[in-house]
Amino acid sequence: MILLNLALATLAFLGHCISWIAINNRLHALAIPGPIRKAASLLSLLLIGLLPILYLTDTVNNPFKTGRAWTAFGEAQFGSIYLIYTWMMGCITLPWAVWHRYYLQLNPQLTSNRSVHIDIAQRLDSPPIGTARTRILSWIPANQIFHLSIHEKVLKIPRLPLQLDGLTIVHLSDLHFTGNIQKTYFNEVVREANALAGDIVAITGDLIDNPECMDWLPETLGHLNSRYGTYFIFGNHDVQIPDKDLLVDTLKQCGLNPIGGCWKIIKIGESHMVIAGNQLPWFQPAPSMEDCPSEQSGNRLFRLLLSHSPDQIHWAKQHDFDVMLAGHTHGGQIRFPVVGPITCPSRMGVKYASGVFFEPPTVMHVTRGISGVQPIRLNCPPELTKLTLRSEQR
Repeated sequence: MILLNLALATLAFLGHCISWIAINNRLHALAIPGPIRKAASLLSLLLIGLLPILYLTDTVNNPFKTGRAWTAFGEAQFGSIYLIYTWMMGCITLPWAVWHRYYLQLNPQLTSNRSVHIDIAQRLDSPPIGTARTRILSWIPANQIFHLSIHEKVLKIPRLPLQLDGLTIVHLSDLHFTGNIQKTYFNEVVREANALAGDIVAITGDLIDNPECMDWLPETLGHLNSRYGTYFIFGNHDVQIPDKDLLVDTLKQCGLNPIGGCWKIIKIGESHMVIAGNQLPWFQPAPSMEDCPSEQSGNRLFRLLLSHSPDQIHWAKQHDFDVMLAGHTHGGQIRFPVVGPITCPSRMGVKYASGVFFEPPTVMHVTRGISGVQPIRLNCPPELTKLTLRSEQR
């Protein structure tokens, strides 16, 4: 009986954690004021530990006993109802999440993925540690904050015109210039990005958190090279910069092209394509695609969308985009064996934490990003990716 109670208690605790982590994930996908979001997030995390403690104060041997600890929630058998709910969540959600994670990875659109890993801290004269917090967290065994993972992925795009077959895009996201990690780290990231020699460079938001780091831009992102242009959008952390116009002007002076909330037709060799930027829900409006032509000279125009959050995949599908690039999730930052990530700031939970996904007609690439506000990454290194697009018409 003791073993049964222990098994039931473990299952209930898993279901309890899953429920409140899911709430916390979705809080970070909303455009709500920062202080409110942080307070609600802190409350949800506190409840993960607090509710089991309240229950255990009165309920050790009988898992259905409501007890005095639940009187604050009323006398409507709240404890028993919630316990049954957590059992159900533990029984259903955890196996479903594991299955769904591996099912989503079976993506025929990803035909090749070559990877190399670089320890940037070892390359530099000293680790690019900018704050005491970063130094302390860097001591955590297997923390990969400086272990850059460089991927070269080949994607099969169903409607890619033959004229654009072989188009390459270097995808960066979530640089998070905070000062926690020094500028020298980002200099090396830019050097590796240039070595990939992309036709287009796409930056999908969260460039800068700390206004004092704006001086870094000319020496970092200002050195990015691309054949047909470097395009950027903003993310939820860019909201913290008081003077957005100054930030945009600085980035433009660095040779970067803002594409947030609009679309453009750009020339690629002898062909053309549409590139657009969606910064929802943090920056309004979304691009108005009603006036965007669907073809030119009798040929359909390929559509590329830059979005900070993968939550905009349904918007991308609705507006007939062929490829969508996103970040925001950081891959979860901490990934457990088998289960993968458990935290992810998305309305979809961890479904689109990172990787390649096909939601017809849109192929979506979600990167783990370059950095983060919290300098910790376990089994989830930062990511720089070169995407090579291939036509199914070949």
